[in-house]
Amino acid sequence: MNEQNNVTRKEWHEVFLQAILFLQYPSLFNNLFVMVDSQKLIMKK
Repeated sequence: MNEQNNVTRKEWHEVFLQAILFLQYPSLFNNLFVMVDSQKLIMKK
């Protein structure tokens, strides 16, 4: 139960950091998403 709680807290922390990055560097974040989408498309082929 305790370990699961720690994992949830860590995930929330990562989401929080990503939100801050998104607010501060939207263009950089968009480029990151484009790169991830491109890799997904390549993997699908």
